[in-house]
Amino acid sequence: MEPSLVVSGSQDNTIKVWKNSKKLFVFEGVGNLRTILEVFKFLSSKEIVGVSRVSRRFYEASFHFEVRKPIFREIMTLEGHNAPIYSVAVSEWKGILISAGGYDYKIIVWSLSTGQVTQVLKGHTKEVLCMTISGKADLVVSAGDYDFRIRVWNLNSRKPTLILRGHVGPIRSVAISSKDDLVVSGGWDRTIRVWSLTTREQIRVLRGHTGDVNSVAICRSDFYIVSASNDSSVRVWSIASRDQIKVLQGHGGFVCSVVISSDDAFIVWETKTKQLEYGVSFLVKLFKYSEGILDI
Repeated sequence: MEPSLVVSGSQDNTIKVWKNSKKLFVFEGVGNLRTILEVFKFLSSKEIVGVSRVSRRFYEASFHFEVRKPIFREIMTLEGHNAPIYSVAVSEWKGILISAGGYDYKIIVWSLSTGQVTQVLKGHTKEVLCMTISGKADLVVSAGDYDFRIRVWNLNSRKPTLILRGHVGPIRSVAISSKDDLVVSGGWDRTIRVWSLTTREQIRVLRGHTGDVNSVAICRSDFYIVSASNDSSVRVWSIASRDQIKVLQGHGGFVCSVVISSDDAFIVWETKTKQLEYGVSFLVKLFKYSEGILDI
């Protein structure tokens, strides 16, 4: 199903919310045959290009690119930050949007229905560079530049309930486990750190990157962490054993961001490599993860 909302933050200090007026099934390329057949119910014979088997479990299907494009329209522009927006997160079921304004040191909670500010979280003393919201939408984890600290906020009390110290460089990315009991952070000290929200302490320090860590993600099963770095690699780590399971290489430049699909089947990351004297080209690479083995 296409997403119903898209939220963007910009250097013009504003946040924009875009709504998809149509809820359409769109097939993403590879999947279970039963899923593909369900999607085909919504397509005419002219729209379907073909389907083929790519492995024992997965099939690949394709249809015309022009077919059933989602239609997004801007429904609101939010103004309240005094600096460029570095991070946004949404809990649609709870009806809130959260934004971090970088150099204004603020995290703002907005109502998705009215566009009004409902909370302003203050406590950071340096730039807020990254932020995420828990699955239950009651916790916000944020971190930033040269205070080297992670703050965990309870949206019910509107106060930071925990400050995590351990990084010795700017923190560029934070993630919360699906059970809301672990926080993972990555920073420019070239480490990935795992924190327990139960014991309120650091429980893992993962080392191996030879460049700054720009992004981290946790799989839905909470077994693995994926990290992206300026050393041009993406690395997969076991939370339980602390082992580095796989090093994914192939990019020729800094790897800026990494995400894991909701079914833990794919890892996608984005990088930028300087190919033109005055331009930057953006590349995306995709690797399939299944049954505990990375198929490269």
